[in-house]
Amino acid sequence: MHPLTAFLVAAGFVAGATAGPIGERGTCGSDSLANSVIWNQSGEDFTPKKRDLGSAANDESPSLLEERLDMNATSRELDKRSDYHRCSHKTNPNIGVSIDDSRSYAAITQGHQLFLNRQQYYSYTGKKYPKFFRNDEQIADVITFCNNKPVFEFPVYNNGWRFGIDTDNPGTERVIFDSCGNWCATITHLGESNNGFHGCVGYNY
Repeated sequence: MHPLTAFLVAAGFVAGATAGPIGERGTCGSDSLANSVIWNQSGEDFTPKKRDLGSAANDESPSLLEERLDMNATSRELDKRSDYHRCSHKTNPNIGVSIDDSRSYAAITQGHQLFLNRQQYYSYTGKKYPKFFRNDEQIADVITFCNNKPVFEFPVYNNGWRFGIDTDNPGTERVIFDSCGNWCATITHLGESNNGFHGCVGYNY
C-alpha cells in the first residue's frame, strides 16, 4: 500500500461544536525513535537539511516529499474536510487567522516524514523544524490528546505553503504532533512575548 494511502485510511475528524483531534490516536514504531538520543532535549542535535530556496540545483532532493507522498492527492483528499482552527491574537480576538485542519494535517504529513527521515529544514533565522516541543505553556490540546508523549512542532500556513519548500519563514502558527504523526494541537505566537504560544480553537463549519 502506498504510504500516503495508509496514512489517509486512518484519517478521521470528530464532529461536534468544536473540532476534536485530527486523525485517530495510535502507536507506532517511531515511538522508540522519538525517545532516542537523536531527539533528546531540544530535538536539534543532529545535522539537518539546509535548503537554498532560490535554487533547486542546490537541493539534495528537489522532490523529497513528492517521492514519498502525492501532495496533490493529499490536498484533494483533505480539502473534503471542513474543520478549522481559529488562531487569535492573545489580547485582541478580532485579529487572527483561520487554519483549515486540512492544512494542519498536510503540515503534519510533511513534518512527520522529515522526523522519520531524521531530517530538519532551516528557517531564515537558523531555527530548525521539526523540533521538540516542551509545552512550557501547558497548551490544553497537547495535554488532552498527547500528554506524557514526546511531541514536535512544525510550521503551518493558512495559504497552503509548505515550510522549507515554498518558504523558509516559519510564520506564527504551528502544528504539534507526536512521533506517530497524530495531531496534538494547532498553536500560534500571535500577541505573545518571548516567543510564547497559546492554543488555537477548533470549530466545525
